[in-house]
Amino acid sequence: MAYQRLRALTILWFLFMTWLSHQDGAHTLKTSSSLANGLAKRLGFLQVNLDVLNLQLRKLAHVAVFFVLTVLFCLTLYVGRKPAWPLLFLIVWCYADERSKRWIAGRHFSWVDVGLNLLGVAAGGSVALLLCRM
Repeated sequence: MAYQRLRALTILWFLFMTWLSHQDGAHTLKTSSSLANGLAKRLGFLQVNLDVLNLQLRKLAHVAVFFVLTVLFCLTLYVGRKPAWPLLFLIVWCYADERSKRWIAGRHFSWVDVGLNLLGVAAGGSVALLLCRM
């Protein structure tokens, strides 16, 4: 039962992050700007430049969504006693997700973003490994 729930959650997260990732440039900017504005209001005492905060949030999002995907995927494989080789899909997806943006208005391919995706996978894999050893 736990395996099915984790698998469903992993699939839902993958679909959600892919939907977010493949919005056109205007919608992506609107989403990140509203997050930046909300965060800036809470952190107003820091006197943060909204444009800089917006860019940082957009970069952090790459790491965060791939981190969560990796933790969920690793836990799903672990609980289901499945082999680890499907984790290679995550490495391929780090590139493919970014590469597919060339067909989306206002989006572009970025090696930096591929690197941020890979950073999220590495961090998520490390956390999942610790959780599975507990």
